[in-house]
Amino acid sequence: MFKALLIITSLGINTEMPDMDSCLKARTAIMKQDATIKTLCVPKGDETANVKTMIQEFFKNIVRLQEIKENSPKFKSCMAELLDMKEICSTGATINCQPYYDQRSKCLSGEK
Repeated sequence: MFKALLIITSLGINTEMPDMDSCLKARTAIMKQDATIKTLCVPKGDETANVKTMIQEFFKNIVRLQEIKENSPKFKSCMAELLDMKEICSTGATINCQPYYDQRSKCLSGEK
């Protein structure tokens, strides 16, 4: 259910109402008191839902970008080198695995 905004133009008042029906009832009551006062009820969207939708779209875009990146030949080539180094580093061999971490950073940042 949408909230409504009751606008009383001659008094410069904007009041948020829980729904359109209550806004229209308040508007009618005001008009009965003084017919010269101009009032208007305007639908007001739920801002919480808008923020939630915006965040969901943001994360969908991040996933799409990651999919695009992962499907690029450059990224696949970089990751292949990374996986070769990971195998060596995961054996427990006493070697310097810093190049593995450097390559991982390069792959994730898009460098080559």
